[in-house]
Amino acid sequence: MNGRLEEEQRSARQAVWLTRAALFSVPLLMVGFALRFEMGIPDAAFAGALLVALPILAFAQLMAGGAAAIDRPSAYLSSSATILLLASVALILGALGPGLPALGLGPVDPTAGGSMLALLLTGVGLLTLGFHATARQFGIQETRLLEYLLPVTPHEKRMFILLSFLAGFGEEIVYRGYLLALLIPLFPSPWTVALVTSLAFGLLHAYQGALGIARTGMLGFLFAASVLVGGSLWPAIACHVIVDLIGGLWLGPRLLRQDA
Repeated sequence: MNGRLEEEQRSARQAVWLTRAALFSVPLLMVGFALRFEMGIPDAAFAGALLVALPILAFAQLMAGGAAAIDRPSAYLSSSATILLLASVALILGALGPGLPALGLGPVDPTAGGSMLALLLTGVGLLTLGFHATARQFGIQETRLLEYLLPVTPHEKRMFILLSFLAGFGEEIVYRGYLLALLIPLFPSPWTVALVTSLAFGLLHAYQGALGIARTGMLGFLFAASVLVGGSLWPAIACHVIVDLIGGLWLGPRLLRQDA
């Protein structure tokens, strides 16, 4: 019992330290981005938060408490509010800066958009199967927190559906729309920007463990590639929503039961 208590206290101290590091990193990154890239202060602060501070906070949140301390509906509600806030800021800054068409939010040709969505869904399916096979081969388990966050009751499933739509729209607007449009002009290769933003996106999902970070980061890169190649954010948004709905409501629980 004492050993478990000491471990919880150590995790809590680490969470506090990481939270402070995240908060201190924002002004430093803001100044660095503003000076290095001649970026406006709002864009510099927001980009620094998205690329560094929020991933650090994700690890802090993971260490702060276990699954037993989390209420699923409250977690869905707080996540929805956070995503909505970030997406709103990204839309405002994007509209004032590069413009919404540069974020990939302009009109899309139905045929081209449908073809890209089909390619994305195929890529996501192959990626998911590959990660699942690798996890079973090496005995890698999903985190208990990820398992616990899957919806159970009808009310939780309705809340999860809303969260899936918000995550699909919000996360794509932030990481594949705003950040790509902001950073691509500042780097020699757009694929470097896609890699950096996808790494940050993967680390943002620290609650899924190392396997989930790698899986989410690769999914993010796949979505970024669709934007770079097709020029539109809409196929990535649609695919993201579909993936979250299928993963949370059907595939995730099914795979976990098989592993059990």
